[in-house]
Amino acid sequence: VIYTAHGGSLHSMFGIAKSKVYTLVEKALYYLTDTLVFESKYSMTQYVGKVHKQSQKFCLNYNGIEFKEKFHQLKPRVIDPKKTIIIGSFGLLRPLKGHKLLIQAAKLLISAGIEVKVKIFGEGEEKNSLLALAQNLNIQDSISINSYIDNVDEEIERCDIVVHPSYIESFGYVPLEAIRKGVPVIASLNGGLAEVLNNGRLQYPIYEMNARAIAEQVKIILNEGEKLDVVRKEAFEYCYRNFNEESFLKNFIEIYSK
Repeated sequence: VIYTAHGGSLHSMFGIAKSKVYTLVEKALYYLTDTLVFESKYSMTQYVGKVHKQSQKFCLNYNGIEFKEKFHQLKPRVIDPKKTIIIGSFGLLRPLKGHKLLIQAAKLLISAGIEVKVKIFGEGEEKNSLLALAQNLNIQDSISINSYIDNVDEEIERCDIVVHPSYIESFGYVPLEAIRKGVPVIASLNGGLAEVLNNGRLQYPIYEMNARAIAEQVKIILNEGEKLDVVRKEAFEYCYRNFNEESFLKNFIEIYSK
């Protein structure tokens, strides 16, 4: 039995009683499992803290995605601050994803004379409250919420910036997928996101979970000029080395073989 622990049972996101039940189940299943494969150091640390101390059963194998292009094959990124800035966000519409912070940041940017269009992709229980927030801030024309899509890469490429201000994240596919397409990323460093962004050394991390931090990073990106290419390339090469599909599968085959 090989098991990858991540997400829900490690995040204590279902209330005290239900979270205790999940933890008890995890503890019981530990003894029926031969190998535990963790998608990030964060997930492993959470598991150790809540379920079982580290043992020989543990393996770390970062999630990976397919890199179809090299960095030099990506189209150049030129962001004109005088034009409408397209900001994309992808993920479940739940409070833990931080979409409210993004909408509030959009208000700050618009108030500062920066024209932005926020495109949120996803489904979830927070959809109506997000639309109501945009209405209350009087920026409803600048915010759109779209259902799940099949052409995620294409929508990411249409964005000038991708924002992922998640409060909890066991890994962080969205920033990784944006980096793969050469799109600048603003993201929190919560959970596994810190590992994707090399503990804040890559891209444009937010250290405080508030709208102003996001807005300030957008302004920095708009003023980067040629430096933006350096930031994009550094992030692309780091993620290509550490989170590519080939390495992920190679490690998994070795884990299964053992």
